[in-house]
Amino acid sequence: MARARKTSDEDVIKAARALFWQHGYGAVGTRQIERETGLTRFTLQTVYKGKMALFLKVLDSYLDMIEAQFLKSDAANGLPALIDWFSRRSDPTRMPEVARFGCLMMNAVIEFHGDEPEVNARTQRYFEMVKCFLRGHLDGNVDAPETKANVLAASTLGLNAVIRASGDISAGQVLSESIVEIIKEWARPSRPALSSGLKANGRHQRPKSGR
Repeated sequence: MARARKTSDEDVIKAARALFWQHGYGAVGTRQIERETGLTRFTLQTVYKGKMALFLKVLDSYLDMIEAQFLKSDAANGLPALIDWFSRRSDPTRMPEVARFGCLMMNAVIEFHGDEPEVNARTQRYFEMVKCFLRGHLDGNVDAPETKANVLAASTLGLNAVIRASGDISAGQVLSESIVEIIKEWARPSRPALSSGLKANGRHQRPKSGR
């Protein structure tokens, strides 16, 4: 007779998330899932519909978590909030220890190479969430917010890749600081245009004679 399930659904997803986040999908075996989550093989297949279905539930849970906790957009905070957000990402004192494995969703994007439609659907949701968060802080505060949101979205992906590759949150510090400097530059007011009475070399034009 199969053993009864030992843990709640919430505990199973949490344990599976930690497992997939650290090792990726392909490197995790069924026995490891059973050991870390407390599931039996029977329960994994009948209740969670197998490894892939469990992984997709983990991704959904992960996206819900980062949307609620890390991608809360408040346009009133603007650029200072973005500066703080990028600074925090490479600060081990402000991020959970598991963040040293990068971003679970981006890890899945890299691992599956766009070959799994169900993962792709969640990837699309992730990209839209990130862009919405960035636009929420950029709109009304910078010129060409869509272009700048694309720049920061790409920078976010690169930052997660650097951290994942090294397994060290602080490894992203240099890149974070560079991103922050870019945002600060956007925050500076544009230099006033030369007045019509000035030449490009800075000398005043002589007023034209009325004759």
